[in-house]
Amino acid sequence: MTKTAGVLGLLLGMIVVAPACSSSSATTPAPVDHCGARTCGSDGFGGSCGDCLGTEVCSQDGACVTPSPKPCGPGNPSGTCAAGSTCFTDPSGNTSCAVSCSKNASCTKANSCCTLLKNGGGVCQPAGSFTGQQCLCQSPTECASGVCGETSNASGNPLGSSVCVPNDGKPYHGCKDGVMCQSGCCITIGDKTNFVCAEACTDSTQCGGRTCSMLTGGTCNGSPGVCQ
Repeated sequence: MTKTAGVLGLLLGMIVVAPACSSSSATTPAPVDHCGARTCGSDGFGGSCGDCLGTEVCSQDGACVTPSPKPCGPGNPSGTCAAGSTCFTDPSGNTSCAVSCSKNASCTKANSCCTLLKNGGGVCQPAGSFTGQQCLCQSPTECASGVCGETSNASGNPLGSSVCVPNDGKPYHGCKDGVMCQSGCCITIGDKTNFVCAEACTDSTQCGGRTCSMLTGGTCNGSPGVCQ
């Protein structure tokens, strides 16, 4: 064997065949759950655990909850009050919780007027505490005038809320003790001692959304009914 052949044989013996490369790709690590039981807010690592729907808010514990209502007070006229009370703002802008009521008799002596609210309810307030105050009643004995009449509009039509009214003969005001009605006729409403001036009608189209109640045993200025 020649010297050249010996060297070649030695080199071939040193060649190592590398194994073939796998065609599969490297395995991607599974994502780490940083939220745990949290369903909203930050996960603490720059991600999010979700968003709340509607008016719900995310609590410190990462749960969607309904926000607690804010209490009634200055700057929050629609706030909440304890059971049996209503958030009330007087004409001067003072807002506070006041005892709810449906008639003067439900109120204390210090807050003797069951003040009519725009929504038809009432709250106990001092009588005469502001101009235009109307006090709800169910009996004439609850009223200083001795008349429990009805709220009415500029056209003289009744609006449906029973309130203490002056005994002055105006529509749905008092007509007791000989006071003459400026229009309509004097009738008793509820209590037989509760004399109120009612507007005459022949049908309900004349009553501004209220009902024309037919009288029994007489008429009102020639008309068969009165608006109530």
